[in-house]
Amino acid sequence: MSNFRHLFNKVSEVSDLYFISLIILYLLKDTKEYSLLSELTFILDKDSFVNLLKYYEGEEIKIPDREELVEVFTIILFYYYYDIKEMEWKDIFKKLEIEYTVTKSNTIKGKLNWLRRVMKKVQIPNEKNLN
Repeated sequence: MSNFRHLFNKVSEVSDLYFISLIILYLLKDTKEYSLLSELTFILDKDSFVNLLKYYEGEEIKIPDREELVEVFTIILFYYYYDIKEMEWKDIFKKLEIEYTVTKSNTIKGKLNWLRRVMKKVQIPNEKNLN
């Protein structure tokens, strides 16, 4: 208990209590899923954290790694530039500063075809449907 008293004596802002409360939640629940919660105090302010809870309370969220996000962003950019803006295929590689190789090109084309198939299945409301 004296360690916590020392910890509370160091509190200088409400954000410190926010941090401490998430550490204590982890200790109380003794579950590894809560082990990183206190790290959110360095990323989200209290109001943003409360907003996150409002939408996702009780849910488990897996955060993608950078490689996964880069892969998805790359495919979306290729879709945008090739299918929407109708740019030349190799020009997109130049624009995105990606070295062109046949292997990379074929891989991206395969993923782009997958994206197109998925997009055909998903119904996104258009302006007519919204009115």
